[in-house]
Amino acid sequence: MSRHLSRPCADAIPARTLGAQCAADTTTVADYTAQALISSLLFAHFDYPLVGEEDAQDLRSDGQSELRKAICTRADAALAASRDDGDEWKKLGSSRTEGEWLDAIDRGNAASAAKGRTWCLDPIVRSGPSPTR
Repeated sequence: MSRHLSRPCADAIPARTLGAQCAADTTTVADYTAQALISSLLFAHFDYPLVGEEDAQDLRSDGQSELRKAICTRADAALAASRDDGDEWKKLGSSRTEGEWLDAIDRGNAASAAKGRTWCLDPIVRSGPSPTR
């Protein structure tokens, strides 16, 4: 999955799509998409709460339809591309509705469990220029 998410989002998503708060930050799309995919995969196989960085409240508003569509399109594309990566992906199907992707993002809103196992998802934040290959 990571190789399907690591492709640059900026090529297909105009900066205006990302809204005023993050117009130049295309990692927003990648962050939401990664949480939607990882949450879906974990939820399909394990029954543990997930504490993530993102929630979908703002994405559900009418003013965020382009950003929401970009995230859901990216998640569907990564899901379809990952189908050959192992049987664990087949349980998710080949695509999801916007509502299913947003619900997957919101599954990351669990409070940390005092007992038992809790998944924690937090993207790595780094500063400085992107490394070149």
